[in-house]
Amino acid sequence: MTPLAAWLSAFAFTLVVEAPLYRRALRDTPAAHPWAPWLSVPTHPVVYFVFPALWPGGPLTQTLAAEAFAVLAEGCLLHRLGASRPMTWALVANIASAGLGLVSRALFGWP
Repeated sequence: MTPLAAWLSAFAFTLVVEAPLYRRALRDTPAAHPWAPWLSVPTHPVVYFVFPALWPGGPLTQTLAAEAFAVLAEGCLLHRLGASRPMTWALVANIASAGLGLVSRALFGWP
């Protein structure tokens, strides 16, 4: 699988997990619902491509730093869209996608 195809696969997985959670986070701001699936768009390429290329630590610290970045960035976006408890929702969504992604990879080799 090419790097781009691998990223698209991981990105699709992330969207499937995170979008419903972000939609729930934005339930009190219906005008923001269309943005729910797109909150990971600015962060996922950075997490997938930039952190592995630039982070000086090992895989564990790299993953923790990348996920912390995603939580903070997506939490800020949720805040801007009017979500209640935006950092909590961002943390839950990223723990869910990263955790389920690891389980899926271990069980099925995907994403």
